Amino acid sequence: MDYSLLFGTDSIIFKKLIGLPFWQKPAFVLLYSDSVSLPKIFLGITFLSALYILISRNNFRLVFFILWICIININNAIYTTLSAGDYLFQHLLFFSIFLSDGISKLSPFKGDLDVSLHNTGIIALRVQICIVYFFAAAAKL
Repeated sequence: MDYSLLFGTDSIIFKKLIGLPFWQKPAFVLLYSDSVSLPKIFLGITFLSALYILISRNNFRLVFFILWICIININNAIYTTLSAGDYLFQHLLFFSIFLSDGISKLSPFKGDLDVSLHNTGIIALRVQICIVYFFAAAAKL
């Protein structure tokens, strides 16, 4: 699909500017931008920073958080073209923030916190998948 069709100044996406609280504004950077170059710069910086963190093996969860913010912005910017699979991917990417890389075990407290966050992420992913399959089965019945 053509980039300018979705992210350009004459995009097909309707934009209605509304006042957002400060904590919601990072999720709408691409939707509320009137510049053609800002989405390219935003996406480039986001992916390059995630790639750098992933290669340097500093913080595994930070990579997923950065990618999740990027996907939220893309989904909010092209919301009229999305399907349920796009939203499911967004949710699963959020839950993967809680998963552990299995490497960082510095202290007993941080190790226990890491295991707790990892187990919470696993439970959330399983519940999400169960909900998806339940509604898919209910729709088929």
